[in-house]
Amino acid sequence: MISWICHICGDKRPDDKINVRSLDTSKEFGLKDGTMSQNVRYCNDNPDCIEKSKNYQHIKKKSLYEAAQDVVLESSEEEIDEIIRESGEDPKEIVKRGRKAIEDALRKAKKK
Repeated sequence: MISWICHICGDKRPDDKINVRSLDTSKEFGLKDGTMSQNVRYCNDNPDCIEKSKNYQHIKKKSLYEAAQDVVLESSEEEIDEIIRESGEDPKEIVKRGRKAIEDALRKAKKK
């Protein structure tokens, strides 16, 4: 028997209990309509899954702040320590400059 996993609730269900909704997600990413779409599997006998499938997003668009956090978090402590040591600057000043740069970028992003 064929079964599928519901993208909404995560349950493994038999084929006849799963439907697929195709959603155009082009606008969310600044693309021309019909350029990007996604298929969402949902339980066809669960009202909650049916409703949530109407707006479900596989790909989440990140804010500039979230993207900046990811870049920082991807760096290891050792890499950051080495950069600070090599700069010869006061670590507190580096942190201040980094915060200011992020705040400036966020202000610019909000203006757009």
